[in-house]
Amino acid sequence: MAKKINQPEEGRSKVELEKKEVELRRLENEFKKMKDEWEIRLQYSRRGLEVTNRELAKVNKRLEDSNKELKEMKEGLEERVRERTEVLEDSKRELEKKIEELERLHRLTVGRELKMKEMKKKMKGLEKQSEKSAESS
Repeated sequence: MAKKINQPEEGRSKVELEKKEVELRRLENEFKKMKDEWEIRLQYSRRGLEVTNRELAKVNKRLEDSNKELKEMKEGLEERVRERTEVLEDSKRELEKKIEELERLHRLTVGRELKMKEMKKKMKGLEKQSEKSAESS
């Protein structure tokens, strides 16, 4: 008798078919569990990325705020430096004027002292002349 193709043999073939069906169901269940696990992992990963993105956005915002604050502080500092430089330059000009005035007074004082010394010499010379004249007369 010729065997039919794709027809299980009596007895043993049915058992094998049932075993294969059980194995197939087991593999399908295992596949479904793995698929569910991967979907859960993917959801957690997405949530993690969302959280990470939110955290990165917060950090980025803080960095932007810090940069803005630093820029404002730098501009304020530059303005204070300009103001202080102007004050120092004004003080320098005033000191230079006072130095010039003191040097002028010094020259006048020294000149006056020299003239007085010269006049004292002349007076002594005149006194000596006058004494000689008085003695000779």
